[in-house]
Amino acid sequence: MAPEQKPLLERMRLSGERYSPFGPKPQNLPFDDIVSRVADFMKRQEKLHIALIFGNEVGEELEDKNDERFDPIALFDTYSDQLDHIIMYVEHDLEFNEQELLSRKDSSLYAYNTLLFGAAIRLASRKAISRELRAFLVDHLIAPQTPKQPKKRGRPKTTNDDKYFRRL
Repeated sequence: MAPEQKPLLERMRLSGERYSPFGPKPQNLPFDDIVSRVADFMKRQEKLHIALIFGNEVGEELEDKNDERFDPIALFDTYSDQLDHIIMYVEHDLEFNEQELLSRKDSSLYAYNTLLFGAAIRLASRKAISRELRAFLVDHLIAPQTPKQPKKRGRPKTTNDDKYFRRL
């Protein structure tokens, strides 16, 4: 290596460490420290799971049909300890996207479940329910017609970084 390249490489290494979102790089760390860092990173990813998939249905089509979508009922079944977070996201969806959810209720299981969960939250907390949401709830109580969940065909693609990282 030419002597003039060494300062450039050193500057690149320092700037990489300075702007790294994960703290200093693991050079010269013992194996156990690296394993504990990776374990901490993975635990944080699991806690962010709900936040990462929120908003993956209403108002936009995803690039990959195998990407996870926000379904509060399924999330509560899986992460019952995260009820406060799920309620926060559902209330946000109802506050800003209620009409979009209502327009997609017949074709999207995710929108349908978000409306059901949101109506339950509003009833439990004695908040006002819009006419359209009340009509949806009455229709559901009389004759529930949940849309079919889309089929996932083929092997899932590795489009999300956290899934790719877990597979490695």
